[in-house]
Amino acid sequence: MALPDDLTALLREATKELGRDPCGGLTLARRQEIWSALGPARHRGGRALRGPGVRRRFALAALCVRRALPLWRAELPNDDMPQRLIRAGEKYLAKRLGAADAEALIGLGWVHGDDIDGELANREGAPSVNAGLVCHAASRALLVAVWDERFEPHRPPPDWTGRYGSFDPESMDASYLVAAVVTGSWPNQENSDVEKRRAFWRWYLRKAVPRAWAVG
Repeated sequence: MALPDDLTALLREATKELGRDPCGGLTLARRQEIWSALGPARHRGGRALRGPGVRRRFALAALCVRRALPLWRAELPNDDMPQRLIRAGEKYLAKRLGAADAEALIGLGWVHGDDIDGELANREGAPSVNAGLVCHAASRALLVAVWDERFEPHRPPPDWTGRYGSFDPESMDASYLVAAVVTGSWPNQENSDVEKRRAFWRWYLRKAVPRAWAVG
């Protein structure tokens, strides 16, 4: 499915901006513009209606999680929680899983990510950012399927967020969490791999967003 002209122009501008970014990051404001361009957000009773916009935004979040699954499997080959959460999002959008069950899994997945993060962090020589965030990202992806991304397309991000993402872990989006996993660090962190981060966001703009758009 061909991309609309406005989304194509937005991705082109975001790619230029990414090339200049000193941390190799894609800003939260840019990501929110992209989410908005994927289709309107519509809600009823607090939950997202299953329209093209939320389907594409879930697909984009799920693609990011799948990008990091090799890192998860390397650490936890017998733990399929992230995959279960992504399948739950697919089932929910296909009306094969109820909202209450999906919402319970969102919380279960986040707590499981906390447990894994603590387990991996206690290993000798553990990095500051570990694969436990993959499970957190999968929980956020399922959240998108049920409630959609949190964004206001015509307003800048609030002051309590940083340039690249929220300071509150539970408010971070899946792509931001995965970017930290695949680069092993957060933006502005000392000894951060800027070019590895830039490569992830370049994939996001060039590959993931067009694939997510095709879902609609």
